Amino acid sequence: MKQLEYQGWKNCYQIESGDCRMIATADIGPRIVHLSRGNGENLLKLFEEQIGRVGGDDWRLVGGHRVWYAPEDPVTSYIPDNDPVEVEVISSDEICFKVSLIPEVEKSLIMRVATNTNEFELINQIRNASDQVLRTASWGITTFAPGGVGYMPISKAISPSDTLSASGQINLWDYTLFSDPAFTWRSEWIEFHQERTLSKQKVGTYLRNPWLAYRLGESLVIKTFDFNKEDLSAYDFPDLGSNVEVYFDTYMLELEGLSPWTELKPGETVSHTEKLQVLAIEPDWSHEKVIELVKSAITSG
Repeated sequence: MKQLEYQGWKNCYQIESGDCRMIATADIGPRIVHLSRGNGENLLKLFEEQIGRVGGDDWRLVGGHRVWYAPEDPVTSYIPDNDPVEVEVISSDEICFKVSLIPEVEKSLIMRVATNTNEFELINQIRNASDQVLRTASWGITTFAPGGVGYMPISKAISPSDTLSASGQINLWDYTLFSDPAFTWRSEWIEFHQERTLSKQKVGTYLRNPWLAYRLGESLVIKTFDFNKEDLSAYDFPDLGSNVEVYFDTYMLELEGLSPWTELKPGETVSHTEKLQVLAIEPDWSHEKVIELVKSAITSG
């Protein structure tokens, strides 16, 4: 771990796994602002006019990875997070960033090196700081740079006896338009070709073994989640039963994960862990070959 200045933010922290590096800033957020392989470019989207800015009363998207919480609300979700956050260096490979944006909610983001090479773990946590019960879910949103292709698997029947029944679901937003040229439907996954999109789009789904992925140039980011438990179902998750969601528009693509709905008593927390693994690929690889790499990485992990 090392402290550094990054893109105008004075107080940033970098950790490394294999030949990959991840940087978070403590000047705003919490916010992860950089993810790269080798000396490659930042795989995360940062909005140029917002880079390095601190303070102010306007909520700014900024980009990178942020902690969110359900349900999304036009007021409470968009309270500005433009001020410094509390930092706890747990070890050389693990750092916690914490902030109370309103008196009722505290957000925490733990960034740490994972077991596998070129892999990081992000713990997205929400604490109920009020004196009332709060029904919410932790939510991790990773915003990627444009020009790539996102992947979401499609649920399949568990056994041959289940093939006559519905095996999965796709949840939509009011602005979702399947005729948008960004969508490509495969038998086992959906592709989101970000650079083809004409307007903002979003879909969600429930996956028993959830993962999402994004390819950009010579890098593939695989995002996995820790809530594949047998006692959970789509009924337990926000947004009509979504534990993973993909949002994209003409500027970026987001891979998102949500914990189950949780009734938090005062002082209680809800959290979930997301792993981001960055692998090398060739730009001319077929999507089928990329998906095989995703499956292999998940199985070996």
